Amino acid sequence: MGEFLTINKSKMTNADHFNFMEEFKLSLSSVDISDNAKLTAAFGEFNDAFTEEDNYYMLSRANQFTDDINKVDNERDNAYSTIRNIATAWSNCFVMSDEQAAGQKIKNIIDVYNIDINKRSSTETAQITNLVADLQSANMAANITLLKLTDILLYLSDKNEEFKGLILQRNAINAQKQNGALRNARNIIDEKYDALVQLIEAYSVILDNPEGYNNFINAWNINIERYRRILNKTTYNPSEDDENNDIDGDDNNDNGGNDENNNGDISDDGTNIIADLDDDNGVVTEVQE
Repeated sequence: MGEFLTINKSKMTNADHFNFMEEFKLSLSSVDISDNAKLTAAFGEFNDAFTEEDNYYMLSRANQFTDDINKVDNERDNAYSTIRNIATAWSNCFVMSDEQAAGQKIKNIIDVYNIDINKRSSTETAQITNLVADLQSANMAANITLLKLTDILLYLSDKNEEFKGLILQRNAINAQKQNGALRNARNIIDEKYDALVQLIEAYSVILDNPEGYNNFINAWNINIERYRRILNKTTYNPSEDDENNDIDGDDNNDNGGNDENNNGDISDDGTNIIADLDDDNGVVTEVQE
């Protein structure tokens, strides 16, 4: 009788849990179990549950936009600071009167908005939108041209619009989330996984020639051992909402995901399942007929 090793799937990060289930799915997808109605049905339910986890896992990673948003925010902050500093410098230069006057006029408009780039980004976005509109107005064109601020002002406007677009994209994805949806999806696929492994274990008991099933169990246990090692290296805070856990998609752990390894090969002749699976050390386990 073969038995699958147990593993506390609830302790896995979202990334590790997804990879674990994906590898299990790929292992069984690579074999023909069409002659086994019960296994086929159970695997179908598992696949449906995996599709749900896949969907909500991707939604939970909406903050993949965060790096891009921060990058664009920094770029527009630098552009704004450059315009402000140039205008301030010229406003204090009394040697060149035309440039000094232009700088003072531009600075006066900047001072009206008094933008603090360290405050809420939504406030900054609105302020920059209005500031750009004022500085691009017809009566300011000569001043902007004289101080050679046309390109940097256009750059500031473009970055501000890009920032708006990224925020809208992230909000659109966040709007699709359901509270606790990923947690629920994980719970469901855990149940389907447990049902599948219990069914395979049962066949390893009732069949006259269970070597193939035992072989597959032993092969998948290699993967379970690997994820046990991952859990020993990482910590998981169950008090955190699963929607936010690992939200930036930090997959730097040794969490597998290599589709070239750990894919079982099972053939069912009515009495035997033959499993062929490579572990990370290139060990192959096989049952001969």
